[in-house]
Amino acid sequence: MYNVRNIFVVVLMISSFASATTLQVGSGQTYATVSAAYATASAGDILNIHAGTYTSMPDLSGNGPESITFQRNGTDKVVFDLTGDMYLRYDDNYIFDGIIFDARDTGDYAVYLRTDARHTTFKNCVFYGAGTAGLYAYDVSGHWVSDIKVEHCTFFDNNTGMRGAGNAYLGDGNGEIKDNLFVSNTTGIDNDGKQALTVNYSAFWNNTTNTNGNNTVTLGTGTTTTTTVTFASTDIADDNFLWLDSGISTGISEGASDGSYMGAFDVVPEPATIALLVMGFGFLRRK
Repeated sequence: MYNVRNIFVVVLMISSFASATTLQVGSGQTYATVSAAYATASAGDILNIHAGTYTSMPDLSGNGPESITFQRNGTDKVVFDLTGDMYLRYDDNYIFDGIIFDARDTGDYAVYLRTDARHTTFKNCVFYGAGTAGLYAYDVSGHWVSDIKVEHCTFFDNNTGMRGAGNAYLGDGNGEIKDNLFVSNTTGIDNDGKQALTVNYSAFWNNTTNTNGNNTVTLGTGTTTTTTVTFASTDIADDNFLWLDSGISTGISEGASDGSYMGAFDVVPEPATIALLVMGFGFLRRK
């Protein structure tokens, strides 16, 4: 027999997400700041963030709605210029997609996961300039940090790119670490967490130390430490910041688990390619 109460809960969940809305964020949009959009968001909503550098960050430490997606608009360059680390806790089911976390002014972390932070996904994101760690997960006393997915992200010029400590479960279980780039960090991954960590279809390049920690970091299927990684630009003021260089090897540009590029951003299109795309778009508009 079906449990009537469970059916009712499922119906409520479906109804909630069916009414989810997309909130436009940026200059000239409905909401000028990420904080303003988040303050009005409901569970399941998408914050579609247009090009710009954002300094007003919402409090994500457990008092707001769950299941919120923070995504860049198309291929817009979206920078979260952090003055303090983004502190996430509890089972909030957040998704961050296409965000550049600039941690140069935090003196510490870019994103800090703690106190039962679970089911958080980072994809197509950049963690840059963190004095301690770009993405840090830590907890104790039975409050697990777990089921974290990190896919198609770039960790660049941090002290440590990603670190799991204490009782953190970063990549195993229901979590996944794949298709990432760890470049020019002091340490790529430092894993002192509860469980061993496996990294798949990723590249480590020009780090002082690729992996460290008391628990084993296994460089699994498709992962390389010998393939050169070069970017079109390493200047965050440039629109091509951490896009792959046009001359990069196919081991990086086609080395991800789905046969696409590793890291946050694809190869920068050649000028001729851009011109053809523009011409094609103009032709379609005339038809």
